[in-house]
This record gives sequence, structure tokens and C-alpha cells, in this order.
Amino acid sequence: MASIGDGWIDGAWVASGWIPGGWASGGLVPGLVGSISNKTEDSNSGTHQYDFTVNFSGATSFTILPAIEVGWTFIAGVLTIDTDADGVFGPFTVTGTNVNGDTDQNAFFVNVGVFAGDLVQLTVQSTVDDTVEPI
Repeated sequence: MASIGDGWIDGAWVASGWIPGGWASGGLVPGLVGSISNKTEDSNSGTHQYDFTVNFSGATSFTILPAIEVGWTFIAGVLTIDTDADGVFGPFTVTGTNVNGDTDQNAFFVNVGVFAGDLVQLTVQSTVDDTVEPI
């Protein structure tokens, strides 16, 4: 709960400008409401949007670094990706900034068609009798 003016918060009197975690003047210090998790999508499954504004409180503007992939957009805290190319992309860092220039940030990866649980079948070919066996 943030304080706009003097008043009671959680049973204690606080001066204007105080918010849980510190002091602010003119706006809330941006804070992560919840960490940004890695994003995973199937190959060729169309476009997908991720609204990162819900992950920050008090932020009024957003940036993402490094530059996102060609064909992706990041507008007003919303990342839109296509799933035409498989790969693990990132890490990307989203930064939320408040009116005073205070920031908070979180990094994440985007996985398209690459899953940690994918199984890979390895085989070995015998040099003795030319049989092929799974490992």
C-alpha cells in the first residue's frame, strides 16, 4: 500500500512520500510484482504477446535490451513475438521506470521450439557386426 499524503499505514503514522521499501517523491518506486519467467512456445504457432506492465508497480515506461529479434515488437511494455524461427533467444532484460527515473528490471529467455524436456535418441553403430543400437 502506498501513501500519497500523511496518514496511517499498517498501524503506524507515516509522512507523505513514504512507500513500503523506501521514500519516493512524485511517484512510486517501480518494483517487480512478480518475476518475469522464461517464455516457451511451439514452432510455427503464430504470434504471442507478453504484457510486462503487470510485472511492475509504479512504472510509467518500459525498455528491453538487447535488441529483440527481427519481426518482434516491444511497445509500451508489451512484447510480441513470432514463432517462425526455432531457438533460445535472450537473455532479454525488461526495465520499468517511474516518473523520477527510478528503475527495476528482470531478465528472461524466449524459447521457440526448443524445450528442456525434448528427448534426443542417440545410436551407436557396431564396428564388429554393423548393427545399430540405441544408447
